[in-house]
This record gives sequence, structure tokens and C-alpha cells, in this order.
Amino acid sequence: IQGVNIKHKSDKKEEDGDVWTVALHAPQLGAYQLYVTFQKDLATQGAGEIGYGGIKIIDADRETGYVAVTARADIQLANTVREEGLIPIDEKEIPAQYKSGISVPILMAYRYLAHPFDLAVKTMHHPYASVLVALIEDCRMTTTMTEEGHVVTDIDLRLKNTREQYLRLFLPLQAELWRTMVN
Repeated sequence: IQGVNIKHKSDKKEEDGDVWTVALHAPQLGAYQLYVTFQKDLATQGAGEIGYGGIKIIDADRETGYVAVTARADIQLANTVREEGLIPIDEKEIPAQYKSGISVPILMAYRYLAHPFDLAVKTMHHPYASVLVALIEDCRMTTTMTEEGHVVTDIDLRLKNTREQYLRLFLPLQAELWRTMVN
């Protein structure tokens, strides 16, 4: 919760949600802008529906605002189920100061002129895909048979490691590692 002239904020848990009290240093006449941001966690698997009824300002004469819907990369917003009391707008119509702190693309944008309003969106959760950890870009193998009957294989490879601290190698049965050199 951000705004000009805020002295302190406190919350109280109730059955239908949290009630926040925002105290100002001095009474405010006319329009007052309060910036509230929060997130709601979804179920971790499968499809579902998420609803949003907004935040209600208690004892306000008039209230207008914007709703911006974003999603994590593993959440797909399938389609809108309900848009009651909301006007769909282009996300560029939301003032820049209201979008501060949003680092992912805005998928849906709305303007509301009064309470109550209701928004419900169907969601689909997708599991994260595994990413490539290491990639061998170039490999040269030379195998030599010694006079004693041993097979010696030299492997010179150039690999790109994206996140692991250690490289694990699996050698054939009864093989010995004689030396390793890095760079």
C-alpha cells in the first residue's frame, strides 16, 4: 500500500478478508490516490478458475480504478468467465505510475467506475519444462592401442554449462581416469 502522506498502516483479519487501516498525517480533501498491490496464489496443478472482486474502500464517496491481470510463465489464462462492472481497455491506457513494479506482461486490462465488480478467469497450470544444463559444442575422441594391450582414449571436448557447479562423467566398466584438464 503506497500513497502520499501515509502515517501508518495496520491490518485486521476477518472472515471475508483482511481489513487494512491506512492513517494519514493530515486529513485529505478531494481526490486521493492510493496504490495497492497484492497477489493471490493459485492451486499448483491442473485447471481452475480464479475470481477477483477487487478491494473495497470503506466509507468512500466515489472510487474508480484499474485492474491489470498478469500471470507467471507456467500459468495459462484460458478465457474470461465473468467481467461484471468492468470496462476492457488497452493496457497502455493504465497510467505508468500504476504499473510500477509489474515486471511481466499485462495480459488483460480493465477500468472500473464503481463497486461491486467481478472478474473470473479460467486458468491452466503447466509444469515447468526441464532446461538444458550442459551442451557439448565440440568433441574429438582419439583411441590408441598400446603395446601392452591397453586401450587409451583421449577425449577433448568443449562444453557449455548453464548452471551446474560440477560435471559428472560416467566411464565404461573397469576404466580408469588418468587425468583431466580444464582450459
